[in-house]
Amino acid sequence: MNYKQHTLIGLLSISIFAILMHLIFNWFSIDLKTIISVLIIGYVYCLLPDLDHRMSKITWLFLGISISGVLIGVLNTYYKFIPAEYHILIPSLILLVLTFLCARFAKHRGIIHTLRIGLIFSALVYFIIPDWKFCIIALLSYQSHLMSDGYFFRF
Repeated sequence: MNYKQHTLIGLLSISIFAILMHLIFNWFSIDLKTIISVLIIGYVYCLLPDLDHRMSKITWLFLGISISGVLIGVLNTYYKFIPAEYHILIPSLILLVLTFLCARFAKHRGIIHTLRIGLIFSALVYFIIPDWKFCIIALLSYQSHLMSDGYFFRF
C-alpha cells in the first residue's frame, strides 16, 4: 500500500471511531480544536510505521519539520523571537536523530511495524495533549496501518 491508501484508511477509521465515541460516551467534543487534533494525530500515526523506510512520506515530513525546528531553535538562541518556555531546539534535535536512526538502521516492516512500538509511540501523544482518548486515536490510527499491511496483532 502507498501513503495515500494508508492515509485514507487511517483517517476513515479514526473518524468513525471518534464519531461513535462522541455519540455513545460523549468522549470528544465537536469543536474545531478537537477535530484538527484528531485529524493531525490520525494523519501522522497512520503513516508512522513507515518511519523505517528511507523514502517514505513520514520520514521526509519529519526530517523537514526537525531541520526547520533546529534552524528556528538556533536562530531563537540569538534573536529571542520565541518565549523561553517554548522549547524547540532539543525536541527538534531528538526528532531529527530518531528519524535518521529509524530510516537508516531499522529493517523495513521490522520492529517498528509492531503493536509494541505503536503503544510506545501512542503514549507519547499524552505529553502533547494530556488526554488518554487522543492516545487511543493515535494507537487506532497506527494499528490501521499495520492491519492494512497484513500485520494484525504482531508483537
